[in-house]
Amino acid sequence: MRTSSPLVINSDQNHSDSTSSTDSFQTDYEDPTSQILIEREEDINSTSIPCKTQATQAELNQLLTQINLRWGTLIRSNDSISNLVKDTKIRNPKGIYRIYVNTNVNGSESLIEIEDRLKRSNPLGDMDQIEVLELNIDNYQKIFKKDLHGTLYLPYPYVVPGGVFQEMYAWDSFFIALGLIRDKEIRLARNILDNYIYQIEHYGKILNGNRTYYLNRSQLPFLTPLIKLIYPTVSSNHSDFWLRKAIKASEKYYDYWTTGHHFVKQTGLSRFFDSSESGSIPPEIIHETDQNGFTAYDRVKKYFKENYETGIPDYDIKDYYDPITNTLKPKFMDNDRAMRESGFDTSCRFGPFNSKILDYNPICLNSLLVLMEKDISDLYRILLENLESKVNTLLQNNPHHHHRQNTKMRKYAKLIEIWKSKSIERIKLIKKFNWDENDQFFYDYDFINLKKNKSKIYSTSFFPIWCNIVNDKQEINQIIKRGLNELETNGGILTSNFEFGDQWDKPYGWGPLQLIVIESLYKYNYNEDANRLSIKFLSLILKVWLKTDQIWEKYNLIKRNEIVNLKFGYDTNEIGFGWTNAVFTRLYDYLPIEERKKILYLDGISINDENQINNHQILSQSWIKSVNQLNLEQKTELMKLIVGGEEGTRIGTGNGTDSDDEWVKVSKE
Repeated sequence: MRTSSPLVINSDQNHSDSTSSTDSFQTDYEDPTSQILIEREEDINSTSIPCKTQATQAELNQLLTQINLRWGTLIRSNDSISNLVKDTKIRNPKGIYRIYVNTNVNGSESLIEIEDRLKRSNPLGDMDQIEVLELNIDNYQKIFKKDLHGTLYLPYPYVVPGGVFQEMYAWDSFFIALGLIRDKEIRLARNILDNYIYQIEHYGKILNGNRTYYLNRSQLPFLTPLIKLIYPTVSSNHSDFWLRKAIKASEKYYDYWTTGHHFVKQTGLSRFFDSSESGSIPPEIIHETDQNGFTAYDRVKKYFKENYETGIPDYDIKDYYDPITNTLKPKFMDNDRAMRESGFDTSCRFGPFNSKILDYNPICLNSLLVLMEKDISDLYRILLENLESKVNTLLQNNPHHHHRQNTKMRKYAKLIEIWKSKSIERIKLIKKFNWDENDQFFYDYDFINLKKNKSKIYSTSFFPIWCNIVNDKQEINQIIKRGLNELETNGGILTSNFEFGDQWDKPYGWGPLQLIVIESLYKYNYNEDANRLSIKFLSLILKVWLKTDQIWEKYNLIKRNEIVNLKFGYDTNEIGFGWTNAVFTRLYDYLPIEERKKILYLDGISINDENQINNHQILSQSWIKSVNQLNLEQKTELMKLIVGGEEGTRIGTGNGTDSDDEWVKVSKE
């Protein structure tokens, strides 16, 4: 069976101090290749694949090249400030742009220093319409009240998703970094991580995006897996200093997710939450309209009004909507904003429009928090191993210094166990509340009604496998079996098995969820399933790229196209697209070389016909052998039966029945 290999990043600088320590955590997060290379094999002769529409290997190679080149078009930098500050989601009639900086952090540059550097690094005049302002992190709500929104300063270049999303986004950036690492853009991938750390230090968390209207929320936490991937590239001269800084930021970010309104005392687990003023509307949404001039909230109100008398199964509409004034109540808006922290904006995962999300302990979030706890324990172990190495080689002749280092080693050893214990405890709670023993499946837990949400299946149920929470082979098998049975379709893994008219539900699929599911399969050697899903999704992306010359935010997996028909939430499909680019190359690298030719089959590979495609030459030979056992009359009747009409009669009464090539052609059709 094929297994994936740990990611190895070759730094230009010596990193001998960390060699032994990196081995201790590589099994938690694995990469498809031991070398970060774009493989360019020779054109594959794939004429044996029975399909009507087929790409060439040259076209596939061209797409891989385009992905590599397009990273440059998605970079935003302080050296090109005019592109960085533009934001089509917010109205700006005066054309004045604002950059906010929190300089009240130890070691921060002053506001004047930052503004001077921006002026020096940009063309003359580019800063004329830009104000650089101090952000009071403890009292920034006036920005919302006075509608003075702007860009939050980040020191390093970053990659944006694309389309209307011209900011550094939280969970997008993790997947983007995977693609950058693969394409040898190591410095840019580390910039993303260093910007993560900067955001935590200066803005209190990794932001949903680096605009002021995102100050009240984050997104799914993928910080620590990225620290593990980037750490081996850091120069050994200051790797321990950098790692201590990264751990400190991780602990602060962990506190964001496990204290205050995010923490649910009755379960001990966490939830999504947005700290904006109760009942307030997200500024980035309010001006967005569809082709008929209706806002997202107009469409919600219409749905509530139409269903007010009959009701809906998930919740009581009257708690969220006032039919007399035709207004959405504060409870709706508070859940709406929390939904945006989940990244699932919008879906029916927590009821229509996710309007009960504040009542749930989500399986994806709490799985990632387990991973964070495990990762922080591993990162402290690296510090301990590095320190032990130094003590053994350099400090034996200085007993006083040796004693001081021993104190530090004991501290690290204790922290390793503390964070390990946190992960063990959270796993117990997840098994108690999110795991259903009868179904052998994970669900989101409704802590208000004390029940699991079993009415719909979401691909987020694979997160516990990806985060190494579940190790029982029988449980893993049941999760995978049901997940694939409910969610696999023509183009990969559906977001959910429920169709309502929003983007994070059936029939749509997204790159990051494909990757989470497929890596979960590879992790436990479900390689045939993983390969099949990869081929379905990659061939869909290739097909649409050949048609549109674009890579898209999301895809209709059932119809295998990029066309969206959305009734609620965002009604567009954006191009770019950061995490889709990254997932394409990562899944491509996972596939064995002999499997990659199937990506060229643009109509996809179904579960039923995959084996036929794999063994087509053998099947063709068997087919021809069987046909040749028939006499001419029998061959003629069979040809008429298969082809039908005048064409069947023509072939059947002619020489076609004696042609093996003709029978192979018919068998394909």
